Amino acid sequence: MVVQYPDRLVFNQVAEHAARDENSNWLKHTGPVTQIESICRAEVAQGGQRDNVVNSEDGRDINLAWAVYAPATCPEIPIGAALTIYNGEKLKGSGTVKRFDASVFHTRIWL
Repeated sequence: MVVQYPDRLVFNQVAEHAARDENSNWLKHTGPVTQIESICRAEVAQGGQRDNVVNSEDGRDINLAWAVYAPATCPEIPIGAALTIYNGEKLKGSGTVKRFDASVFHTRIWL
């Protein structure tokens, strides 16, 4: 039987909030770190040069190392977050999120 999402992605989410000091200047406070996990399927980027490049939000070309597919229920992962991929307990790969795209049916993440 084929398993659609045989892997597991893990990343740390830092709770952040803003507050003002006594001079009304904005301060960024960080709270506790929460480890977030989701099932996924990770594939090493392969194919031609064109297949390994996506456009960033500012239009620059970004080279990819991994394409990660997850269910639509996957929590949003911020660009720049460090993501680790496991297959069972074995480390499969890791990288920095370069693009995140959530749709109705699935989520795509590029590392």
